Amino acid sequence: MREAGIDGCLVMSSVPLRFRLPNPPGVFVGRGDASARLQTSLARERGVVVHGGGGMGKSALVQHVLAPHADSTVYVVFGPEPSDPLRKVEEALLAVSGLALGDVPRCRDGDERVARLLDWADAVALERGQTFVVLDDAPSELESLVLAARSFARHARWVLVTRAPRELPAEARLSVAPLAPAELAALAEALAPDLSSAARARVVRAAEGSPWALRQALAGQSPGPRTAPEEQMVVRWLGALRLPVPPSIFDGEVERSIVDELVARGVVLSHPEGARVHDQARDDGALDEATSARLAEALARADGPNAALEALRLFVGSGRFDDAIAVLDRSGERLLADERAAELHAALETDGAPSVAQRRRLDEWRYRSASEHGRAAWIVAMPEPDPDADARVHAAWLKMRFTLEDFATVSSRAPEIARRAAAAGHGSVAWEVGMMAASAKLIFGELEEASRVLAEAEPTSRDERLLRRAVEASIAARLGDAERALGLADVLREELPTTRGRTRANLTYNLALVFYGLQMPRRAARLFESAFPVDALATAALVGRRALEMDAQLAFLAGNLDRAEHLLARLEPYVVAGTPMAARRTLIRGSLALVRGRYEDARALVARGLAEAEVYRGAEDRAYGATLAAQLASRLGEAPELLDVVSGPPGDVARAWTGLAELLACGRASLDGLAVDESYEASASARATYDAVRALLEGREREAEAAASRVWSASREEGSVPFALFENVLAATVSVAVGATPRLDETRRLAERAGAKDVLAEIALLEAACEGDVRALVRASAGEGRVGASARAVLGASRAQGALAEAFARTTRARWGWSVTRGELAPDAIVWDAPRATLFVGDAWVGLERQPVLRALVDALVAAGGGASKEQLVRAVWDVGEYHPLKHDNRLRLAVRKLRARFEVDPLRALDDGYRFDRPWLALG
Repeated sequence: MREAGIDGCLVMSSVPLRFRLPNPPGVFVGRGDASARLQTSLARERGVVVHGGGGMGKSALVQHVLAPHADSTVYVVFGPEPSDPLRKVEEALLAVSGLALGDVPRCRDGDERVARLLDWADAVALERGQTFVVLDDAPSELESLVLAARSFARHARWVLVTRAPRELPAEARLSVAPLAPAELAALAEALAPDLSSAARARVVRAAEGSPWALRQALAGQSPGPRTAPEEQMVVRWLGALRLPVPPSIFDGEVERSIVDELVARGVVLSHPEGARVHDQARDDGALDEATSARLAEALARADGPNAALEALRLFVGSGRFDDAIAVLDRSGERLLADERAAELHAALETDGAPSVAQRRRLDEWRYRSASEHGRAAWIVAMPEPDPDADARVHAAWLKMRFTLEDFATVSSRAPEIARRAAAAGHGSVAWEVGMMAASAKLIFGELEEASRVLAEAEPTSRDERLLRRAVEASIAARLGDAERALGLADVLREELPTTRGRTRANLTYNLALVFYGLQMPRRAARLFESAFPVDALATAALVGRRALEMDAQLAFLAGNLDRAEHLLARLEPYVVAGTPMAARRTLIRGSLALVRGRYEDARALVARGLAEAEVYRGAEDRAYGATLAAQLASRLGEAPELLDVVSGPPGDVARAWTGLAELLACGRASLDGLAVDESYEASASARATYDAVRALLEGREREAEAAASRVWSASREEGSVPFALFENVLAATVSVAVGATPRLDETRRLAERAGAKDVLAEIALLEAACEGDVRALVRASAGEGRVGASARAVLGASRAQGALAEAFARTTRARWGWSVTRGELAPDAIVWDAPRATLFVGDAWVGLERQPVLRALVDALVAAGGGASKEQLVRAVWDVGEYHPLKHDNRLRLAVRKLRARFEVDPLRALDDGYRFDRPWLALG
């Protein structure tokens, strides 16, 4: 039976077999205190860790305590060094709900994944009444999950079983110490009642406090245990590997086959001290040259990437290069596909002297592994192959240059290498080289040439045909053929679920490029979120790094600036100066600084990004940099530098923003012939903002308001959130400058998400101007930059900076009747809004429109410069011809008392013969 559960999914009534709690050992002796402490901790805490040495009975203790709750326990056992431990936990919790990993969208952010796991476990606990999630033999990185559970889990209990916790506080730990000799003896007696007391004593001594070692020894009794140091060493290794102990281990001799099997089955698994098992064996003197050779051969026959890597390392280290090449031919592609490029590259390092033929074959894999892993230091250190080297070696070297984004070299050398590969019968290699050449020309903006090269690349499989169509769609998008590009993209999206691994990643990346080229970054971002396996590929493969970079830019364009900064930090180790990736990363960092209001940082980063784009002829990056430079100039009121940019949508946006910056700084623009493709939201919106500002400055107020309202009221389904922020604020300023009241709720929401403090300050200024909020205007006037300057101009304390700011200030003052300003502007000033008869003192205000005496009193103080004698005030307020203190002072004191009573803070100070404002004052009238 199924019922509603996690995220609207289904929760099954039983736990799948592979995630059920195993039954505890039939005989469980001792551990009374530990059992009681664990039960108490589980009742009190949401997260507990059970730790201790290998074989001490940690798992048995947890199984024993949770046995009454077996039906509500999810039990996850980890193999050694899992590549993605959180993925295993996700699989278990989804399986409990009757789902698979592919049934829910993949989450890439670490904190988001942890939060989702806690929510899923809590949902299961709510459904079942109680749920325990046990992570047995867990890697250390899951400690943070249990820490989070202690703070944020609401219903489920989490138990971590591990050997050496590092992060968890002392109160969250339960240590499982070696079992006392008396308890071990009791366990031995219960398990082997017929064993003599002397034999039992030997078994207890050999077990050294480990119940597991005791059980293994008793299982191998024939008739009594013999555990020499060499035998104890092998038992220790087997315990580390969770492998059964053969009975022959107690026959008094460690057979060679046991050691061989031990290392072959347990290769590169974690030893308790963190050493590789075969390294430990070598250090213990149990792995000589002959044994090493036998192990290499055994590992070469074994299945799995770990065995292949270890066999390769042993063969290369012993100079058996032909055997190493055989392992590469059989397992090399799989190692690259499994993202093991770094380990493969390290395994191929040798001080030996292979033959020329052997060296070329090894070099092919060294180049390919270096390229796939992407470490610039590795790639730069590797020379170009000999001219007569195999075409596959040259193709691997060319891919390294592609990884370094040396597109000029790729473009010039690819035709020859592709021909050589095709002539040698390596059709797939020739196709890959052709695709690299097409991508290089596409990046250079040589679209027709890219189409020609792409047509010459002959795909050899269905996956290659799909990728070629994806690049065709990218070219169509860059050429402005939106109908063809979207048509191809729709077909490819239908094929996407049928692809796997690197093909799926490449296809997703290229489809995102199509949407990005069509100025649809939100659609590209949604594609990444739903389909791209970035966790497995980011930084470990070229396509992953390029996608990581695009993901960072899309995160920025979507207004998720924190995520963009996080992704850029992950990308940093793989960036080489003078490459497109370096330029784009620098420009994205400049974008972040610009939106966050760090203008000097933005200026330096944008200038550097433009210079890097110039080095490699990055036309689109140069256009993006020109847009940022123009936006920066518009924020600072500076005249922009006029830069030549590429035609098409990216160049249109740059030209429109350059024109905007000129208008704002100089009141005119040199781009009279500005024309954009209205079908692209980004360029159309920038042009509409330009039109609104220009119409306002030329006195065409009705046209200005029409264009401005189109901008700030747009739905913004696509396009850039930061660009939308700047455009909406400018358009809203135009609307206010013609006397309208724009709606800014959506702009504020976007600005809050992006953390754009300057934009939020501008929104507050615009709303204060529309509402006549004098206190808000005074607070804004204390700030620096354009907001502070505009607020001071509205309050009449200084002149506006720029034509748009001047129009905004002039209209706002006219709207509220503030034609004259008197007094001094200060953050704590008393402000008198004479047209609306409103007095502001601190955060309080009082309307005096129905209090003619009090209104006249304030007017008299203002007219007298902020302070006046009693006679001056009486004559001004009551219009008397002759002042008599005895007759008029009481009336004045009563008026002053009434005014003071309306405020918690006294606005007036008594003088010897009169009154004055108690602090700086400002009068608008």
